[in-house]
Amino acid sequence: MLLDVVVGLCVLVYLVSVPTAVEMELVAAQIEEWDEESSVPLAHVLHIFGWGSEVEAQINAILFENAIRSSEFSPELLSSIPHIPWEVPPEEVKSRRDLRNLCIFTIDPSTAIELDDALSIEKLSNGNFRVGVHIADVSYFILPDTAIEIEAQVRSTSVYLSQYKLPMLPPMFSENLCSLNPGVDRLAFSIFMDINYAGDVVDHWIGRSVIQSCCKLSYKQAQDIIDEISNVDSSNITENGNPQLYGHFKWPDVVRSVKSLHEISKILKEKRFSDGALRLESSKVVYLFDDHGIPYDSMLCGQKESNFLVEEFMLLANRTAAEIISRAFPDSALLRRHPEPNMRKLREFEAFCCKHGLELDTSSSGRFNQSLEQIREKLKDDTVLFDILISYASRPMQVATYFCS
Repeated sequence: MLLDVVVGLCVLVYLVSVPTAVEMELVAAQIEEWDEESSVPLAHVLHIFGWGSEVEAQINAILFENAIRSSEFSPELLSSIPHIPWEVPPEEVKSRRDLRNLCIFTIDPSTAIELDDALSIEKLSNGNFRVGVHIADVSYFILPDTAIEIEAQVRSTSVYLSQYKLPMLPPMFSENLCSLNPGVDRLAFSIFMDINYAGDVVDHWIGRSVIQSCCKLSYKQAQDIIDEISNVDSSNITENGNPQLYGHFKWPDVVRSVKSLHEISKILKEKRFSDGALRLESSKVVYLFDDHGIPYDSMLCGQKESNFLVEEFMLLANRTAAEIISRAFPDSALLRRHPEPNMRKLREFEAFCCKHGLELDTSSSGRFNQSLEQIREKLKDDTVLFDILISYASRPMQVATYFCS
C-alpha cells in the first residue's frame, strides 16, 4: 500500500552523505522503490536545480514542483504573430462601436507595460453618469485551436515572481498588440453603465469596440489629481509631471474625468459595504533587491484611493457582465463566487480576538466588516497589530470558485 502511494511522486530532496561537490544541490527525484525494511527510498534524479542556498535554484524548484512552464515560446509560434506596426483593419472598425472620440485612459502602476483595462466617464443630460470600462480584446488575435491558443491553455495563466514574470502569451501580445497603449487604436470589449447618484446601474451596453487611450496614468498621478496636487491648467508637457497626452484631449479633460470617477466610486463603495461587503485589505509587502537579485529589505505599501477607484469599477463591470451572461445563458453561464469561510479557522480567529479583548461579530459578512472597522479605529495607534489581525482574518476565507449556473 505504501508503494502505491509514493511511486511516481516528484519530490524535492537534498542529496546527503555524498561527495562534497553535490551534497547541497537541490534536485527533483522520482521514487522508484521503497522497501518496508529500508529507511530510505530508491529514487531516480530527474533534474538538478543548483545550489540549495541560491534564490534562482529555489525558484526553479518551485516552478518544477508546480508544473509551471518556464520555457521560451517557440520560433514557429512567434512567427504567426502579426507584424509591427499593426493597424486595426477597416472592416473591424465598421463592425465595432467606434469610441476613439471619448476621453479614455488607463490607470496602472508606474512600471506597468501590460495595460489591459481603461476607463471613461460622461455626464448625461439627465444627470446620470455613463461610465465605460474597456477591456483589451485578446480573442481577436487568439483564435480557437491555433498554436498560440493551445500554448495558452497549457500555461493557463501568467505567473508573477518577485522580479520577473512567466507570461501566458508572448510579450508581443501582452505588451503591444493587446495592450491599451496610449495614442494607438486598439480593439476592446467595452461595457457602458449609466449610474445615478444612488449608485444604481439604470442602463448598460456591452459589445466590441475600437478605442484609443489618450494617456497612461500611474496610480500616483491619479492620486495627485484626487488630492488636487496636479495643476489643472498645466499644458501637455511631461516636465510638469503629467503624462504625455494624445489626440485632441487636454489635461483638464483627464482631471475632470478622474475626479468624476472618484466621486462615483465612493458612492459605489459605500453602497457595496451597506449591502454586506467585507473589506480585508492590508498593506502590501514590497521586497527590495540588490544588483544580484538578492532581497535585502522589505517595506509596507498601502493602497490609496486611486487603487480603490479602479477596483470599484472593475468589480461593478464584472458583476454587470455576470448578470447579463446569466440571463442570456441561464443553464450554462460560467460564474464566479466566494465560498463560505472555513468555520474552524474562523473560530480560531474569534478566539484570537477574544484573547486580545477585541469584540468580533461573524454572524454575517456585513457584521464581520463592521466589527473589523471598529477594531481598526480601536487600534489606530497600533497599525502593526491591525495588519497582523487582518492577515489572520484572511485565513478563514476560501479561494473563489467557478461554477456553471
